[in-house]
Amino acid sequence: MERQREYQELRELMRAGCWRKILERLRELALIQSKEDGENQELDSGSIFSRELRFFLKHGESGRLSYDKFRENGVPCGSGAIESTVRRVINLRMKSNGTFWTKENAEKMLQLRSQLLSGQWEKTLDEVYKMRLKNRGRFWQWDAPRFNH
Repeated sequence: MERQREYQELRELMRAGCWRKILERLRELALIQSKEDGENQELDSGSIFSRELRFFLKHGESGRLSYDKFRENGVPCGSGAIESTVRRVINLRMKSNGTFWTKENAEKMLQLRSQLLSGQWEKTLDEVYKMRLKNRGRFWQWDAPRFNH
């Protein structure tokens, strides 16, 4: 019963974007567990909690645990949107019958598609053009391949 209550409290803190409070509570729990196990040491790299504590610190400081801000901005917090995109874009479009891709070409195609859909297509072409100028390809122009049907 105590674990369930603790879990619910930590979950609410996570939803509120209070990852620092979670980190502190996990440190407290780790010290309690360490003492119960008869270890009189501070948390170090050998602690069973060290990996989880590093996770919260790293991802919290980077802003990846700001679930409250994600919700305010309408950003999905779960993995469902990503899994659905993988199913729709990769499995249904790139793995359709009669379609074969090398790994390199599939990755390039996904990159191009993401640039187009994110509104970054023109910026990407400008960057390619600048690179070509730098490498002396001054008169390069991309031309889409034409297929005879």
